[in-house]
Amino acid sequence: MQGLTAYLSSPQTWCRYVLHLLDRQGGAADGTPYRELVLAYFIQRDPTADEFAEQLGRLAADPCRGIAEAAALLRAAWQRARGEGEATWPMDLAELLRTLGALLDEAGARVARVMVTTEGVQLQLIRDLGAGEQGPAGNWNVPLIGLQLESSARMAARRGRVPPADGAAAGGHEARLRIVGFQLDQSAHTYELAIAPHLIVAESESGDTQAFTAEQLAARLEAAFAARETDAAVSQPGQ
Repeated sequence: MQGLTAYLSSPQTWCRYVLHLLDRQGGAADGTPYRELVLAYFIQRDPTADEFAEQLGRLAADPCRGIAEAAALLRAAWQRARGEGEATWPMDLAELLRTLGALLDEAGARVARVMVTTEGVQLQLIRDLGAGEQGPAGNWNVPLIGLQLESSARMAARRGRVPPADGAAAGGHEARLRIVGFQLDQSAHTYELAIAPHLIVAESESGDTQAFTAEQLAARLEAAFAARETDAAVSQPGQ
């Protein structure tokens, strides 16, 4: 839960959080040292939101390619958090659920009940036994701007990183909820989700219900990974 609020107050704290995520994520990285350099620069400068966007734009034109690419990536992520998004949802449902899933994974949640609206998320979760000081259960109320900023920070840390070859994270909430988000009707204003290891059920305010078994989600994830590998091979034919 701390991640949702720790960096909301300024670009400086957002940069600190992105740097924290870069340190935590595994897998090979492309351009991460330049990204860390740009983040450290803004942590030291502590700009306002307007200054941050303007200075990132200038750095995106830097003659050093690594600096320019890092600044452009961070600028896109920062703008994403403040974009208007879809007509109904301020952010895409697949990305909203993916971000929520990442937080559930980090919280050690095994089962969760989630109410998602165009304004925020209400969540009840049950962690695995042995969750330590956090206890076996928890309740969150998260404004949508929190999820937007969380998503933007994770985008800034994730881009250019290659997932582990064994796909160990594929069975987590993050990957599965992203797949679910792609299947949901973006015109609905409210969804209630019941999330368990073997089944995810989503119901809209109109009563339309969709159920996704673990086997169905695993098959869709496998197809998505295969398509991504094919696209990578096509874009880099000489490797």
